[in-house]
Amino acid sequence: MREFRFKIRKLVEILKLYHITSMRKHISFLITLCIFTALSSFSQSNDKTVSLLQHDKDTEYLIHLKKVKERLSLKISDFATDFKFVRLETRKECLLGEGTYYVTNEYILVEKPKHGILQFDSNGKFIRTLVKTGQGPKEYLMLKWAVDEENQILYLNDYTKNGYILSYDLHSGEYRGDIRKAIPGVTVDIRLLEDNSLLLQNGAYAQNDQEKCLLYYQDLSGKLLKRVNTPKEMFFSLQSNKIINQFPPFRYFVRNLDTVFTINDNKMIPFLVFDYGEPNPPGINTAGHKSMFINHETSQWVFFYKFFITKDNVKYATIGDADYYLLDKKKNKVFLHDYLYIDPLHHLMSSSKTEFIQFQSNGIIQYDFQALDLIELTKLALADPEFTEPYRSKLEELVKDLDEEDNPVLLIGRYEYKMII
Repeated sequence: MREFRFKIRKLVEILKLYHITSMRKHISFLITLCIFTALSSFSQSNDKTVSLLQHDKDTEYLIHLKKVKERLSLKISDFATDFKFVRLETRKECLLGEGTYYVTNEYILVEKPKHGILQFDSNGKFIRTLVKTGQGPKEYLMLKWAVDEENQILYLNDYTKNGYILSYDLHSGEYRGDIRKAIPGVTVDIRLLEDNSLLLQNGAYAQNDQEKCLLYYQDLSGKLLKRVNTPKEMFFSLQSNKIINQFPPFRYFVRNLDTVFTINDNKMIPFLVFDYGEPNPPGINTAGHKSMFINHETSQWVFFYKFFITKDNVKYATIGDADYYLLDKKKNKVFLHDYLYIDPLHHLMSSSKTEFIQFQSNGIIQYDFQALDLIELTKLALADPEFTEPYRSKLEELVKDLDEEDNPVLLIGRYEYKMII
């Protein structure tokens, strides 16, 4: 019935466009015709995967997961270009295992767990340890970051620092000073806007109702610019909520509502609403409960997947099988899809040994190969006669002196990120 209500609301919006006084004698006929169209459309929608509702310029997608039958496989090269490999220098003071990466036009930042943030140049040469982990005033324990690409400034939000945000100059490596939080408290995420304002996400209840909010904007001086109006239901499980995109339009996922919202100025507008086609058992630890997660979004595609709890014993509940989906925003259709993996063979999402790619706010797409994995994948690629230039020569040159214990190798490309707006 929700889809039917969507149709009626859209029809009401259409009728508002008519000049009622000049078409008085046709109103009865128009209403009858439109309601009949809505009912017909509703009754014939069994094969549709998406229903749409427009909120001014924002589109809401009601996704009918039971109706998704077709499968579509994309290559990374379908939405990204200019790929290159960058070997990170291997030295004793910068040895890496797993880590979180961010690539700027000039630098490569790597957050090494329990160590700090290491800085390399664009060719992979180690520069310095930029920030160390710890409880000191210029150190961090748990972080989210944002980068000012124009001025090469790193803004670092440490969960454990209630009063301020850290900032570092990437050119000099110097600490630029504290940025006061407009609303003191635990913040779990940060985004930098083009006007150099910050969007912050709170991760715990504030001490009083006046300061209680989930999302707010502030400037770099610590002045509160605006709060984002959020329904009370969003406070149900704050640790499950998160900002999705690294660039506008920012999306906000609320796990217990099965909804992803668009953050439009100070409003929250539904973006993705998931219809499972069956009741969803309540509680995120209940056997059979389903939850949706967004991986990435481009100008045309939204990649998301479904997890569900498989065991009855809540204490030992484990995450079970995952279904992967792809929303085509141009065709308003959802497809089944493999998870976003890459291997050097054809930029396919097919290797279970690789990590998922990262879409950055500056239009760079990247992920890291562990040296051993890249060596093994290259052997498979070179043995395939269909694997042709230019990547055949690039891989041969890349791995000829690559050691299994060397630092990771980054695969870096570019995508048209501004088209998403």
